[in-house]
Amino acid sequence: QPGLFTVMDASADPRFKGVFSFIQEFQGYISPGILAAFVFGFVFRRAPAAAGVTALLGSAPVYGLFHWRLGHVPYLNRMAMTFGILVAAMLLITWCWPLPEPRVLPVRRDIDARLSPLVACLGGLVILAVVGFFILFW
Repeated sequence: QPGLFTVMDASADPRFKGVFSFIQEFQGYISPGILAAFVFGFVFRRAPAAAGVTALLGSAPVYGLFHWRLGHVPYLNRMAMTFGILVAAMLLITWCWPLPEPRVLPVRRDIDARLSPLVACLGGLVILAVVGFFILFW
């Protein structure tokens, strides 16, 4: 018998599979479109902006359809299928309406991108520590 100020526990509902499952499913609606637009834009220089917008706006409905119809399939597989469909849609858009000239990424010459010896040393130490932890705790 819940009282007036009793907090209901969402984990008591069997449909709620936990916060990590919720986060994974939520990311499935967003991540495939972002990744598809990002990678596709680097690979295909004549891709129009409409291709990227299609991936970003199409991600949630496509994943939602897979979530609804194929809920038994693991979420990573549904994300991969969503990614594949979005890339196919972007390919179709780029094939039908390519840009007249390939896009050229800007070059920033005013930024010094040389690696500092201190950063290289610290990065190497972090990598060695991670490898050491894997060896120690595996």
